[in-house]
Amino acid sequence: MSFTFHNARVDRLAPASLETEGEAGVLLPRIGASTHLLALLGYFLLALLVTYPAILHFTTQVPGDLIADRDQNLWNLWWLRQAVTLPTNPFHTGLLYYPYGVDLYYHTLGLPLGLMALGPQLLFGQAAAYNTVLLAGFTLSGYGAFRLGLLVVGKHVPLAAFLGGVVFAFTPYTLDALKGQPEVLSLQWIPLYAEAWIRLWRTHSVRWAAWAGLLLALAALSSLYYAAYLLIFTAAHLLYRAAAGYGERRKSPAEGRRFKLRILTLAVVPAVALALTLPLLIGLLRDSQDPRLEVQASAAHRLAHSADLLSFFAPPQDHPLLGNAVARPGVNEPALHDYLSLGYVALALSVFGAAVARRSVRWFWGGWA
Repeated sequence: MSFTFHNARVDRLAPASLETEGEAGVLLPRIGASTHLLALLGYFLLALLVTYPAILHFTTQVPGDLIADRDQNLWNLWWLRQAVTLPTNPFHTGLLYYPYGVDLYYHTLGLPLGLMALGPQLLFGQAAAYNTVLLAGFTLSGYGAFRLGLLVVGKHVPLAAFLGGVVFAFTPYTLDALKGQPEVLSLQWIPLYAEAWIRLWRTHSVRWAAWAGLLLALAALSSLYYAAYLLIFTAAHLLYRAAAGYGERRKSPAEGRRFKLRILTLAVVPAVALALTLPLLIGLLRDSQDPRLEVQASAAHRLAHSADLLSFFAPPQDHPLLGNAVARPGVNEPALHDYLSLGYVALALSVFGAAVARRSVRWFWGGWA
């Protein structure tokens, strides 16, 4: 990966302007556009590898043996094309439960996925749209984590940031989604939002606030779970910063005023996110008491979809190195849900990295590791 260095004299005179969270005064490289393009290319090639042989049948076939979920997501892409080209409200369709129709606010519609796949679908059909979503999910998730890694660990270690993106994007959790759940692959909004939020905190820029609000809205429109995770991250970061700077604010009234001004700038984030997701939120509230949406799971159903503690330690049932390659995820249900594993290699690497870089990486990120 190529990069060029800042002017050394400028860096010595203004170490406070460094973007990294490392020690002040360390010369950092300026990452060029070629490095970002190489990172994107690397993640795209890995995406082709993990989805192989989908690229050989890009316009005719799609992967996945969880037939019900896979076909439902194919319908989602088709319906969003209809909704955009008609146009009509994408969160309501009259083509299901005719003649009454049904709302889709609680449905895993994945509106951003449909918009992302609209061009390929118009040009090459539904299979191409579905495969585009898969490739884009892996590629952009890796790249989003790469950008966040550059911001946190410093631009002088692009390879470490790239490997972090590999760990984030290509996990058992995301690979399991290939069986027919592409909405799970909408992970890119998480690191991209985290980057925008941290940059907003450092710069107090309304532009970064608007960008963070847009990313939070995209996460909510893709998966309400991911939006909830981002809200937890935001609250944790606010609490961390409030506690870390409490002493300085008590000693310096000016610092206290700057903190209050920063909070006002941060308020732009929920304002933008609420404005963009308002139709979805109104629909969720309106349909929350709809008796047609009530699902009464039996005791056997709840037990079959629950996890015991051994699930987090069980080896993969379909791992080829363990002699279980004939197992079919989603078809041959294992006794233990091994896809709930903690990812011990990634967890060990994150703990090791936080320990080695304890002087240059803030404890907030060490806690998330």
